Amino acid sequence: MAKFRRVRNSAFSYSSPQEMYADNKTGSVDGLYDRQSSIIDKYMDEAYQEKDVAIELPTGGGKTLIGLLIGEFRRRKNSEKVVYCCINNLLANQTYQHAIQYGLNAKLFVGPKSDYQPLSIDAYRSAEYMAITSYSALFNSNPFFNDADIILFDDAHSAEELISSNWTVQIDEEDSSTRDLYYQLIEILKPWLPRETYNKIIMGYRSSSMRDWVDIVPGTKSSEYLPLIQKCINRFLETSSASSIRYAWKLICNNLDACNIYVADSSICIRPYIPPTFTFSPFSSAKQHIYMSATPGCSGELERSFGVSKIAHINTEDGWNSRTMGRRLFLFPFASFDSKDKDEALIKLINKTERSLILVDSRRSERKYSNLVKEKTNKNIYHASDFEREKTSFVKDKNAIAILANRMDGIDFPDSECRMEIVLGLSTETHIQEQFFVNTVGARPLYSERLRSRLVQAFGRCTRSQNDYSVVCVLSEKANYLSVSPSETKKLNPELQAELKFGHENAIDQDSFDDYFCLIDIFLNDRQEWAIFEEDIIGIRDDIVAQRQRENASSGGGMGTSHDLLDQACFYEVKATS
Repeated sequence: MAKFRRVRNSAFSYSSPQEMYADNKTGSVDGLYDRQSSIIDKYMDEAYQEKDVAIELPTGGGKTLIGLLIGEFRRRKNSEKVVYCCINNLLANQTYQHAIQYGLNAKLFVGPKSDYQPLSIDAYRSAEYMAITSYSALFNSNPFFNDADIILFDDAHSAEELISSNWTVQIDEEDSSTRDLYYQLIEILKPWLPRETYNKIIMGYRSSSMRDWVDIVPGTKSSEYLPLIQKCINRFLETSSASSIRYAWKLICNNLDACNIYVADSSICIRPYIPPTFTFSPFSSAKQHIYMSATPGCSGELERSFGVSKIAHINTEDGWNSRTMGRRLFLFPFASFDSKDKDEALIKLINKTERSLILVDSRRSERKYSNLVKEKTNKNIYHASDFEREKTSFVKDKNAIAILANRMDGIDFPDSECRMEIVLGLSTETHIQEQFFVNTVGARPLYSERLRSRLVQAFGRCTRSQNDYSVVCVLSEKANYLSVSPSETKKLNPELQAELKFGHENAIDQDSFDDYFCLIDIFLNDRQEWAIFEEDIIGIRDDIVAQRQRENASSGGGMGTSHDLLDQACFYEVKATS
């Protein structure tokens, strides 16, 4: 029999998240680091009322705790509905576990809405609990989280494609549900396409040059094709079950003149250059968006990814800006050995430790190196799908290899979970629009900051705390160039520069892989001897910091960067004119 229960008003008297957390006796994690508390102070003093706020902290610096505490503070103080978004379900699960460890009120929302528990739904709607979910749960055709007051975006530097997909119609020749539509649109665009290119597409000719080919329908021509394209897609969707494009088409079909049309040998992509998030109420109606990132950049990358005109940036103090989390021993085999010996180096490396992480740039490479590992070793191979909900099996396996494609961030392996990371590929383009600007237009500088961000994120997968350490072997030619070229490394964090310089100097004039890889044994197993070389890295870092200070002093300080980059009066159009 139901009985009445006491309902007391829960007074909230705390003036800061730190004070609130200090009274929390249910968590299993100690208090905040000074750098975390400093970031929260800046947020409270400078950005509490801002619409858009970016919080920057080095990879592994504890930004998850900062975000969760800010969300919990606002939820309890103002009775605000708080949503914490992660880039995938695995990270949502991990963040939820962190929230429980911290003793915070949170509910996990992953999977289809029909699976959400009634108690969890009520807990979020009454602002009694914070919601932890994925980006896709917010940016979709019918989001459950359509009335959030505060939205926190973790790993915001990796979110562009997750957000823009809401307004992106991608018609793939390899997708059976859209293959017919792809060829219908190619026929409409035939007068614009070069005859040789059209013939190769129709004949299914897939050379390496065609694989990289992407072009844009020029603005002067698109007006001729837009009515035909609109009619073609509308007619196709009347009889097709191609749900993958239906919702995005609904959002952009009446604004095609403000979209770009990209054509590749196996895909056609229609999308605005910048996602018009201001038209999407579940995002635009929130009181505040908080973007958390280790590498937010300074040239408007976050603004462009999220479609907002201005973001207030909160950075770590100068001292922490020059440091990294943990320590990496970088290996550069190409400094002494031929790149054709890459496979030999790979096999020797993965036999050095119980568990290794291999990062590659494509599914094709993932299959290639999976086959190589199967042929040459008895290692158990794990892929991204094995980490969708947990990583316990991998962490407990003493004979394991994780091979992940295009996962430069997101899946972390702190402490003894994994001490060996091998970068075999670094993706330079992740979607058709980016591929067009980098390869076709040659606008690589436009994306150079994004590329450096991917590199930094890749290097930080296995060092997640101040005392963590791992080996990072660079076997990708692109990553190798970015790691040793002075014009590229000078833009990196000073301590990361020092780690790269130390690693590169120790890679020169090595006689054999076996001799060279003996350095791994010292680094991983003789921490006392390694302490001597730790002083070298710190010294290099301090020299770089001092040099930067001298340069800034002589130039009167750096040039300020404006983030007022976007005009939301338009639907974000960047069209070719010829």
